[in-house]
Amino acid sequence: MPRQNLTRERVVAAAIKLGDTGGAEALTLGNLARALGIQTPSLYKHIASLTDLHDEIGVRGARLLAARLIALPRGGDPTEVLLQACMVYRTFAAEHPTHYRSLQPTLVKRGADFRAAAEELLGAIFPLVDAVGVEQKNLVHAVRGLRSFLHGFADLEAVGGFGLPGEVNESYRFALGVYIAGLRHQTYR
Repeated sequence: MPRQNLTRERVVAAAIKLGDTGGAEALTLGNLARALGIQTPSLYKHIASLTDLHDEIGVRGARLLAARLIALPRGGDPTEVLLQACMVYRTFAAEHPTHYRSLQPTLVKRGADFRAAAEELLGAIFPLVDAVGVEQKNLVHAVRGLRSFLHGFADLEAVGGFGLPGEVNESYRFALGVYIAGLRHQTYR
């Protein structure tokens, strides 16, 4: 790719491709520059740092996942809607590993655009959990617990951590069903 055609958009797209095909450890500025056919310092015309790059990918990931969650049909059984949302989350993590990984670092260390996109994503998740009947005082705890479960499952699945016999999809639905049933019948005070 000739240098004069290089834009921030192309740098970010190349980074996503590099991370998706080579894994998290492949996404370095040196590898990205090589993939683009440029010297590493030339990247700084388009991105401020590796953190800036991850923020940009995270912003795109948060908005993409939020859009998918918001697009889910509402109405009917809120438990089923939440289950569908969890399936969307898992599929997103598998299909967009670089976007997904860029969503994970703590918000405090991220830029304003990332924090805003993360708020959009949380704005799509909270109503889904709230709809199953979680008491308001426990809503943040319930979302944190669900996110921990979803992330743990996605992370283990990404590294091939489910070697036991049995269908992984069934395990996912079973564990989600148990968690959501617990949310509906919460006894924690």
